[in-house]
Amino acid sequence: MKRILFIFFIVFFITDKTCAEHFIAATADWSPYAMQTEKGITGISVDIINEIVKLTGDSIIINLYPAKRLNQLFEQNKFDINFADSPDWNKTKKNPNFVFSKKYIDVKEYVYFVKNRYIELKRPIDLKGKTIGISAGYYYDMFQDYFNKGIITKKEIYSNISLLRFLKKGRCDAALFDHNLFEYLILQLQYDKKQFKQGLEINNAPLGLKFRIEKRNAVKRFNQAISILEKKGFIKQIIHKYTKVN
Repeated sequence: MKRILFIFFIVFFITDKTCAEHFIAATADWSPYAMQTEKGITGISVDIINEIVKLTGDSIIINLYPAKRLNQLFEQNKFDINFADSPDWNKTKKNPNFVFSKKYIDVKEYVYFVKNRYIELKRPIDLKGKTIGISAGYYYDMFQDYFNKGIITKKEIYSNISLLRFLKKGRCDAALFDHNLFEYLILQLQYDKKQFKQGLEINNAPLGLKFRIEKRNAVKRFNQAISILEKKGFIKQIIHKYTKVN
């Protein structure tokens, strides 16, 4: 009976287009969530927001921008939704000009090692005197003080693929990746995942849709769509599409 009611709700939800709007959506070029390819813009978050608007009846245009410009354009009200953002990455404001949907995925970041060079790590100081590879421009609060004081050496790499190669070749002792990015890069480079070992979790951020406050009335139906996709197992399928071998 519950399954019948759920299917009825989906059918009703899909066919109710009375609140449909057109949105301009954007985020940063960020593998594997949003990527510019020869075939167009694709990625985990791209596939998810496209499926959401199929359910809500809304329409969207999707653009990708460098992170700094993305934030500037959002503040200037040049687009409506940052479709791959987290409350954890936004400063608390007294009167915010945005509102978040419910999360559709968790972005978990870890310290990764080559397996035969694994270091038992419970806190940052355990990497004293070591070199950590990170994506250029990224900020890690847990390690920042150690980087600033030279206790741990930071090596910034401008390509995620180059960063994983850098780690594999032993040019750094450890590297920082989010779990979906790491799995995606393993596939792209066709590395043996067993050669690496995941260490300490350093971040866990809920990823959702960041709406301009003027569009807050749309959040409820987008949240309903996310819940439907979760129950259908669609979100897990999309993650696996980009991170697992078919």
